[in-house]
Amino acid sequence: NYLRSICRWRIKVFFDGAKNPHKFYENRHRQTRRSEAASFGNLPGQIRNSPEYLSKAQHVCSFFNIASSFAAYEADPQAVAFAYAHSSTCVTGDSDLLAYGHDDSPPTKEIIIVQNWLHDYFRIIRLSADVVEGRYPMFDLYRKHGRIVFQLYAGCSRCDFTKLPNGLPGIGYAKFIK
Repeated sequence: NYLRSICRWRIKVFFDGAKNPHKFYENRHRQTRRSEAASFGNLPGQIRNSPEYLSKAQHVCSFFNIASSFAAYEADPQAVAFAYAHSSTCVTGDSDLLAYGHDDSPPTKEIIIVQNWLHDYFRIIRLSADVVEGRYPMFDLYRKHGRIVFQLYAGCSRCDFTKLPNGLPGIGYAKFIK
């Protein structure tokens, strides 16, 4: 209510839909992590987007009169498409939103990546920021080549669709930037 009443935000929540069959390896990896969390009694680590969980979340949105919708699979592309169409800001816990869209897409004002909701730890990424060249090498590459930079980096550093558990061996941030 604070964001809507004081900050005047209009909020729309996008939920993941069915399991994405193209994310077989990531889904298997997540299942392993949930099993490990269960063995250590880590309740938050066991949460998954089950139909019951999503139904409850949608019910909460409805109760607070917050618009929401379900994606066929991943909510990320739908949220980014909505942001492009409505000149909105995406608020997410998932940095791969930077990779969605194409170079003809209108630029988003910013993406807010929340690292920890409990402690209000977040990053604001403004893709149109006036930043001195050389300060952020990844941003320099983005300015020169567009969104493909984020897409390639996601693939090299183990995005949700890659088979390798840690991305491409030998390609870390420093080598990617070179």
